[in-house]
Amino acid sequence: LRSSMASWSWREERKRSRDDYEIRDGPPRIKRGRWSDPGRRGSGGRGNVEISTEDKLESLVVRLGEKTQSSLESNLENLSEIICNELTEYKDHIIKIITRCAGDLAEKTTVYSALVGILNARKFDVGEEVVDLLLEDLKLALSVNNFQKIKTLVRFIADLVNSRVIPSSSIISLFDTFMTVTYEPGISQLRSDWYTYIVLSALPWVAGELLSKRQTELDRILTTIDTYMSKRHTTYLPALQVWTTDRPHPQRDYLELLWIQILKMKDEGWKENIVLRPYVAFDSEISSAYSHPLHNIVVPGHTCDSTYPLPSAVFQCFGENDLPAHSNLTLPAIDSSARYLATELIYSTILSHSTNRKHCALQLNILVERLHHIPMEYILVEVLFGLIFQLPAPPHSLVYYGSLIIELCKIRAATFPTILTQLTNLLFSHLDHMNYVVANRFAWWFSYHLSNYQYIWDWNGWFWCMQCAPDHPSRWFIHEVFGRCVRLASYEVFVELVPEPLVPLLPSIPQPMFLYTEQSTEEIPGIDLARKLLQAIRAKEPIEELLSLINSASSYLPEDIVSDESKTLQIKISILAHCVLHVGEKTISHCFTALHKFRSLFLDLLDGDETKIICLNAVAQFYISNPLVHCLVIDRLVRQQIIDNLVVIKW
Repeated sequence: LRSSMASWSWREERKRSRDDYEIRDGPPRIKRGRWSDPGRRGSGGRGNVEISTEDKLESLVVRLGEKTQSSLESNLENLSEIICNELTEYKDHIIKIITRCAGDLAEKTTVYSALVGILNARKFDVGEEVVDLLLEDLKLALSVNNFQKIKTLVRFIADLVNSRVIPSSSIISLFDTFMTVTYEPGISQLRSDWYTYIVLSALPWVAGELLSKRQTELDRILTTIDTYMSKRHTTYLPALQVWTTDRPHPQRDYLELLWIQILKMKDEGWKENIVLRPYVAFDSEISSAYSHPLHNIVVPGHTCDSTYPLPSAVFQCFGENDLPAHSNLTLPAIDSSARYLATELIYSTILSHSTNRKHCALQLNILVERLHHIPMEYILVEVLFGLIFQLPAPPHSLVYYGSLIIELCKIRAATFPTILTQLTNLLFSHLDHMNYVVANRFAWWFSYHLSNYQYIWDWNGWFWCMQCAPDHPSRWFIHEVFGRCVRLASYEVFVELVPEPLVPLLPSIPQPMFLYTEQSTEEIPGIDLARKLLQAIRAKEPIEELLSLINSASSYLPEDIVSDESKTLQIKISILAHCVLHVGEKTISHCFTALHKFRSLFLDLLDGDETKIICLNAVAQFYISNPLVHCLVIDRLVRQQIIDNLVVIKW
């Protein structure tokens, strides 16, 4: 760290990880690479570039706590000295960086708490300004209902009690303020639940300190929470659960389970071995530091525009018996504080680095290696799939979680894929009591994952599903996965990889079905008109000639159909749709071009909802074995205003 401040060159910067990352709503990203630095323009890629002191300080603070050759305590000591030497010129900038990092990098809460504690012991005015800025950020987050930021800031403020920056009386007062929300009359349970959750989620970080100094007040807060928990309801829980039964494991409400974990931690004397607490090494220095009391916080009242995070059911798929027999590790019980803290650290890391899957995977790997005394990989897999399966919607895109899992498979290739295989087989064996929406996401993830590994899978263990009923969930799942794999690859490639017993579950060949083909031997009304229209289209006849030909349909139809105007119109629309789609069936681009070119013909024939529904039926008939292209064509018809949204819904 000292050498970095003395001489910071572009060449030294490139020796670090080449993956850019950025902190959401946090410090600006320090870009690395040949052309990312404006100072390098025109330099031809040679020579060193001086970086401003502000950027150097920012980079050091952001990367504090990451894996280096030096110990964390040594890095804290060196960075504290560097910051103290730069306070004269860059005090405001340094304080802003520290508070923003503390608010955005929740997994490093204790690291920044230790840094602020050391700075406060050496320069007490720095600690005071950090506390004041934290309070402003907390008030802003409360006013705009930024609940994730509130949760992170409250946890950081609570941990500042351990580093002697804030007195224990202040955090008690803050907890009391949040718990007063539970006494508000006529409010939504979502509001009171969330403020209770904020207090409960911060307690494991500070309860040990409160036990020795404020035990009476701590017991009073716990009693208030117990009173609230006894009167809240969880009637919504079945709608949020992955499993419709308690197999393989019961699923509890998130707040109810956290309360059970907190009570168990209390019985154990608030002791834990999960959270990193670097300030313990500096206890002799920070114990005599001056503490800065918090000013009073007022929780904004509920308004009609206030929104709160939805409740959730905690997903659990692994138990103690799921670990391999040769493992010397023990999976913490679901109701233990260790399980909650490990889960929370993983979740915080995923949330903090959601803009870069590679950096997120690296940070998760560091976390797994640090907590090597528990089977963190099993908990990590459980958390990831809990986020994928979260109802009603996952916090991030499914592609993010899928790509993050692939990165973890690359980093931890010796163990992570094996655990994924174990989980996949476990989920497959319990499909018969899995929520349908969740099963759909499971099929999406599995097909996406296979597409990144050449569709290689040991299908032999799933042959038993062929003995089940045709509508059994296991058969549906494999059929759904095959359909998605065919879309991601090609039918010809994928069908070669499917074992013989599972071939009946393959989707039909995704090829268009042109009703009026020349090889057709059936007597289809209007087949002669369709063939003539197709010839005219290929001959590039004018639109007027094509319309005239369609309107002369009565010359090509039997008398019993000609006498029925609705049947005649139905055949005309069907012929037009099939011929246009047949002309453009080579690629989706050809199809879109054909629809655009003959748009006026559709508009002339489709003059009402019933005629548009006939057109949609014809499109569905043409793409009966290719639902993906079918959806794209309908979307194009809507975009070109040939069909409107309400008709699609009605159809």
